[in-house]
Amino acid sequence: MNNGAKIITAKELHKYYPSGDRELKILTGVDLAVDAGETVAVTGESGAGKTTLLNLLGGLDKPTSGRVEIEGVDIFELGDAARTRVRNRKVGFVFQFHHLLPEFTALENVMLPLLVSRVSPGDAEKKARKYLDHVGLADRATHRPAKLSGGERQRAAVARALVAEPAAVLADEPSGNLDERTAERLHDLLFELNDQLGQTFVIVTHNRELAARCGRTLLLEHGVLEKV
Repeated sequence: MNNGAKIITAKELHKYYPSGDRELKILTGVDLAVDAGETVAVTGESGAGKTTLLNLLGGLDKPTSGRVEIEGVDIFELGDAARTRVRNRKVGFVFQFHHLLPEFTALENVMLPLLVSRVSPGDAEKKARKYLDHVGLADRATHRPAKLSGGERQRAAVARALVAEPAAVLADEPSGNLDERTAERLHDLLFELNDQLGQTFVIVTHNRELAARCGRTLLLEHGVLEKV
């Protein structure tokens, strides 16, 4: 699904880290434009900078130079508080490890992004239940992570990423910690959400099958993105 509106635009992204008396150049001029409803896979060798790129696109880290626009807003021209607000409202994150809080139920974990944004508890619970239902966990809402399978925990993490109805979901090896069958089910879920909700996904992955299902696959190599 693709309606043509630009969700994320990166221009001339550079990211360097100090390394002794030199600089370690991770990204050396990345350009990227992601349309609404797209599914984009970012592939590349370990250490190529894929996670670094995802963190910059989502405003979790700052580039050495360059721009990232989310729905036309340059997030690095904003102050820290304003950038955090944009990130909370416009970007959902799914990590390789679910990062669910163990003391909270699946429902409470999914509610958290809304509560942080000061949505009322009642409205937050209603939306969280809606997205748990979307990912097939309506009957597991009161279970804590320890009582969920690995696949269920990752589906709960997807629901948490979706609950604020972000412009884009950035997923970093979302199935990298799952067995093959569970990974396939998670992949099916991501593309169902793209088809049914029009959700935009940028997915860092080593999984060739997952990359092949995306509308576009890009290779991060030598600090730049190239179309595969």
